[in-house]
Amino acid sequence: IFVNADTTSSKENIFNDVPQNHWARTEIEYFYEQGIVDGYGNGIFKPSGGVTREEFCKLLVATFNYEPETPKT
Repeated sequence: IFVNADTTSSKENIFNDVPQNHWARTEIEYFYEQGIVDGYGNGIFKPSGGVTREEFCKLLVATFNYEPETPKT
């Protein structure tokens, strides 16, 4: 996914483990501001960690603004 995000931001990091010079910092912060990602709590994002199937599904749902459904059975 290409994100046209501002790369000149000088604000402090949202996530403690994503340094100012991390290659995906701008995109991670953009997705956070859009409510698509939220990290693991306590300022942790784990930028080099893997993505579970559950996390991937959440990303898809949040990216396309789908409303989650709960099956009756």
